[in-house]
Amino acid sequence: MYLEYLWSHWVFVAFLAPFFWALVNIIDIYFVSSVYEDEWDGILINSVFQALPWLLLVFGFVSFQYPGFLASILAFLGGACLVVSFFFYFKTLFVSNDMVVVQALWNVSVPLVPFLAWILIGEQLAPVHYVGIALAFVGVTLFSLHKKIRENNFFRVFKIMMGAVFFFSLSMVLQVEAYRMMNDDFWTGFLIFSAGASLVGLSLSLFDPKPMRERTLHIVEMSKTYFFVFFLAESLNLLGVLVSQRAIDLTPAVSFVAVIGSLTPVFVLLLSAMLLPILLLMNKSKAHQVYQDQLVAVKTKILACCIIAVGIYLIS
Repeated sequence: MYLEYLWSHWVFVAFLAPFFWALVNIIDIYFVSSVYEDEWDGILINSVFQALPWLLLVFGFVSFQYPGFLASILAFLGGACLVVSFFFYFKTLFVSNDMVVVQALWNVSVPLVPFLAWILIGEQLAPVHYVGIALAFVGVTLFSLHKKIRENNFFRVFKIMMGAVFFFSLSMVLQVEAYRMMNDDFWTGFLIFSAGASLVGLSLSLFDPKPMRERTLHIVEMSKTYFFVFFLAESLNLLGVLVSQRAIDLTPAVSFVAVIGSLTPVFVLLLSAMLLPILLLMNKSKAHQVYQDQLVAVKTKILACCIIAVGIYLIS
């Protein structure tokens, strides 16, 4: 009963999303530079896991009722946009392992969400929202002003991450409208969303420069060696998607969910410090490299995160 009570409160489930994604981020920066061959490995493995929620329907844990054509299309496109944003995210990680900067750039989606909502579904912005947008961009700009961060491929990271920002923002706007049309039928909306993410993600393999057979064999071999970590990372990511979607379904405004999601860089910094002893035991040289990336210009990062948080608070 208590878990059911928490599941019905968007603030609680919204805070779980940045926590889960921060854990995934830390795992991703370890695997991108040492296991994944390129972004195609990450997106294909992620796409397979995005289909797993349908097992809940197969085993009778949830129900599904066709919500109509328009609602289905919106939910499917919401999932498709999310997985495309993940593709740009994985692509970015092969340019820079500085996850705090990557996540801070992803937070640009927060001021973009109300703008897209205004264009696509007619939501109006108050003057205070524009002040929040300006502050959020000031915070993001701080990341480009520090010399060490500029040397860490910031501008190239920025260009690639704008693809992730746009599609992630579009996904949130599409989903909030889809859930509104489904009259509180969360699981139907989430299952269609998951189908869109999985099918479109797997379809991206058509553009993979490596032949499908070679890619499949490569992923199978990786999975045999790193099955536990793959399963852990993708399960955490799926949980992050689930609670984020639940928060979007429950929240009075989608920007509120984006506000709390902006805490991911803060969780990355905190969890990096907490998990350092464990990774040191696993691989000292890799742990040193990863955490050196995270702690570059840490004071500037903290200041930037605070400014972004204030700006995002005003937007909400």
